[in-house]
Amino acid sequence: MVLHTTDRQERHTFPSLTTDTSFEVEEIECDPTKRGYTQVPNYFAYYWTPLLGAKAALTYERICSFAHGKKDTCYPSISLLADILGMDRHSLTGRRRRDSRPGHRQEYYQEGFLQQLVEAGLLGMETRAHPGGRNYYKFTVVKYPPLLSPEQVAKLSPRQQRRHQDLLDDCGKEREERAPLTPAPRERAPVESPTSSPDLAQEAECRRHQQEVPSSPAACDDGTDVNTQRTKTNNTLSPELSAALPSPEDSVKTFYHQIGQPQISRQKLQDGVKIIASLTSQGFNPVAIVWAMTWIATHQDLFGGKVYSLGLLPTAIGQALEARESEERRHAKRAQQAQAEHQLHAELRRREELDRLYQTLSPTEQAALREVAVKGLLDQGVKPQLLLDSVVKCQVYCLLGERHLTPA
Repeated sequence: MVLHTTDRQERHTFPSLTTDTSFEVEEIECDPTKRGYTQVPNYFAYYWTPLLGAKAALTYERICSFAHGKKDTCYPSISLLADILGMDRHSLTGRRRRDSRPGHRQEYYQEGFLQQLVEAGLLGMETRAHPGGRNYYKFTVVKYPPLLSPEQVAKLSPRQQRRHQDLLDDCGKEREERAPLTPAPRERAPVESPTSSPDLAQEAECRRHQQEVPSSPAACDDGTDVNTQRTKTNNTLSPELSAALPSPEDSVKTFYHQIGQPQISRQKLQDGVKIIASLTSQGFNPVAIVWAMTWIATHQDLFGGKVYSLGLLPTAIGQALEARESEERRHAKRAQQAQAEHQLHAELRRREELDRLYQTLSPTEQAALREVAVKGLLDQGVKPQLLLDSVVKCQVYCLLGERHLTPA
């Protein structure tokens, strides 16, 4: 039973309802100005918006409005987004510009707001060709934006940097005050992966910043605890992959070569090395970092069809490691199935050999062997009415195997 409630205050009696009756209440908002809302954390509004710019931040919020409820995917068209945002579609997708001023490039590419959000790690974009000529777009939104990295915080205004540091300090103090109230030791409870819970991921990022920015010793202890948990999760990768790891510089160069950029600037190389060092300091296994970089380069279709920089790694490493663990589970399952089939075939061959041995016995020997088998089953507590022919025959084969197939 579904009860629809509106903004009109009316009373209804339901004489047929009992204490065992189950029903669902669905609220319908009839005021168009109050129907629907988008929940965006204040952290994004206060700190991500100055970094991205007002238009890019507004684009992120409008895309979030299409990912209803707990969903993180949506499919709005570029034309619809452009109409809602009051801008042309090329501001979203990017465009080629011309500059006739002396000393400037005559033609250059202006990046769109969508690609800016993808590189910031807040949005995943997948395109599919449409028969009419335009593309379908699938957006995957990060509804809980991560904390800014120290490099990103440095781009904020001095006042915003101080406010950001105050926020981190407040988080550390509150965790320190609430830590003694934990009812049970954390190691006894099942540890949830940081990528599977937005709240835990946000808390882990906050603790990471408490380590990178001078803070109280208690906050640093908390950060170490989370990094220990991450290390346990990420060290599940195959140990043989840890041999002959390339240097961070070579890993960055290999990544850009895989995405179609064989030559990169020194700034890009340094930024990539800093990202790897930051993830390593958080407790991520170097093998996991290298594997995640390769996974991103070979799965560009999940990130809008094209990856332009390594800045996506801190946000996508959890997804990459989850895919790796899923692949290892599939390999383990296939190995178990192959082992079970091998054991089954071996048992069938053994039964065939025992059956041939049994057929070579004389009737007197077969009868004597069955008598020994029946006596053994009765001694084991098997009731006489359960001594079926298949049960007795199985025991006979066991006796034959002990006599003829047991290695000396």
